[in-house]
Amino acid sequence: MLGAIGGGERLDSNVVGDTANLASRIEGLTKVYGVTVLFTEFTFERLLEPAAFEQRELDRVTVKGRAAPVTIYELLDGEPEAAKAQKLDSLDDFSKGLELYRAGEFDAARRVFEDCVASAPDDKTALLYVSRCTEYAATPLPARGRASR
Repeated sequence: MLGAIGGGERLDSNVVGDTANLASRIEGLTKVYGVTVLFTEFTFERLLEPAAFEQRELDRVTVKGRAAPVTIYELLDGEPEAAKAQKLDSLDDFSKGLELYRAGEFDAARRVFEDCVASAPDDKTALLYVSRCTEYAATPLPARGRASR
């Protein structure tokens, strides 16, 4: 919902609602993942030609104000050319690491993400996954609960 907020001499326009809240939460995650542009599964599903954009799936996250997790993607076209090239070169490994991570195979996933970092040193997301996998492999599942990021 777009509207004017305030009154008298102080009047601002603003956007409020679930979509605006989700967009704000996702934008805040750019810092966590060390990326330039993130978008959700909802945007991905509306792309007429997804192959026209260089992108990669990053994670499934549960943001404040939502009960269900949302899949997030990184728009690689928003990255500097050198970083984009590195991430594209390691895209298959990154996807395999994500698959292993979601299967709970944290040691194997960590090794794959370490390979990603070796070939794409600027990939802060792969480095984040190395850290997560190291932590999760050392923590028994019942103590950790279901991993939802």
